[in-house]
Amino acid sequence: MAARRRRPRRPLRLRHRPGRRSYVEGLRGLPSSLAAAGAERSLVARRPVPDRATAIFMALFYDHLTQAGSYETALRQTKRDIIGARLPGVGPKTWLAFVLIEN
Repeated sequence: MAARRRRPRRPLRLRHRPGRRSYVEGLRGLPSSLAAAGAERSLVARRPVPDRATAIFMALFYDHLTQAGSYETALRQTKRDIIGARLPGVGPKTWLAFVLIEN
């Protein structure tokens, strides 16, 4: 039996579209701007998240923040809640979008 010849992989080509920016490109300077304005930390979404999912995520986050007193612990517990619970209107990967940036 003859060995199958593998095609050489083509390099990934990203097309630049003048005038169009990705969502992440728009967030690039946001943490720096918030730090310049005096914010000690920023909780931002790295990709668009539906409004209902964001509202539920933030409500859980602030509930945990009042109990834990630590932003890192509150975020960790909120992500665990989202992963483990089946909440209506909240996708299972909603927690992936949110990241805490300390300035």
